[in-house]
Amino acid sequence: MQSHGLPPAELEKIHAEIAKLIDDTIKRNAEFRKFNAEVGKLNAEASKFTRETFWYPMATTAGLVAVVAGATTLG
Repeated sequence: MQSHGLPPAELEKIHAEIAKLIDDTIKRNAEFRKFNAEVGKLNAEASKFTRETFWYPMATTAGLVAVVAGATTLG
């Protein structure tokens, strides 16, 4: 390995710092993957709520129309 004119102690410090940065990067990537998984869950839940806020009033309205139509037919 070429030392580029640096003393061995200085090279060792640089290598230790590089190893620390690599470890930090690995930890941050793991946290990022967890964060993305959580975002995916929240997006799925938001999508579910969006569907529910559309379909529940539609079902209620359809039921009300059926009751009115039935009452009108019988009356």
